[in-house]
Amino acid sequence: MPTLQEKISAYSKPELAELTGMVYQVWCDGEITLQKSGSLLWNRGLHQMKPPLDLYIKGITFPDKSGENGFMFTDDIGAERVRELLMP
Repeated sequence: MPTLQEKISAYSKPELAELTGMVYQVWCDGEITLQKSGSLLWNRGLHQMKPPLDLYIKGITFPDKSGENGFMFTDDIGAERVRELLMP
């Protein structure tokens, strides 16, 4: 049976950040954001799609970091699935 870390990691799609369009991010606190991807990545504002959850899960590592906050790039379905996995 896959661990929680393995289940979360299965939804990571960093290649989406390189494509022109939009990319979802799931942050270590369960917040979901959306921003432009490709050459505009990090050059425009983040759009909050779902607010942070009041949680901290020890031992879960997100593949990317912005400052102290871990996150992962994914698609809309992956973002929802990861948030569900993080919910208590």
